[in-house]
Amino acid sequence: MIRELKDGEECILWDVFYSAVHDVASRHYSQAQIDAWAPENLDKTYWVERIRKLQPFVAQAGDMIVGYTDLQPSGFIDHFFVTGNWGRRGVGTALMTHLINTAENQKIPLLSAFVSLAAQSFFQKFGFEIIKHQTLLVRGVEIENALMAKNL
Repeated sequence: MIRELKDGEECILWDVFYSAVHDVASRHYSQAQIDAWAPENLDKTYWVERIRKLQPFVAQAGDMIVGYTDLQPSGFIDHFFVTGNWGRRGVGTALMTHLINTAENQKIPLLSAFVSLAAQSFFQKFGFEIIKHQTLLVRGVEIENALMAKNL
């Protein structure tokens, strides 16, 4: 089930994010990159404020949140994460389908996202194309990703 985030669930999304980075993205990045991207000691107040601004959709299986994403009015997708032990079970597909349908309903002509090495092939399955590769500096560590976009 895909639904909107409820107040008080923001820290659950931290757990999803942390798992996605440490359990899935770690196949494509070094431990130093993973630790910079999703540190154990991130300021939870900052996280809660950031998530509330994103207004994400969450994927719920039973009583568990197993993934989440957001869609900004510009068509930018800031977060797209599925918890590590729920990969390859259709959660990402359900989230992406919801995003695309929502964007079409809102008449958003272009979706874009900065996509990790781990998720680029997934995004490509949905028609996203790599616009450019880039290297970001996150907490003093270089991390590669790509700007990807899809016309609707």
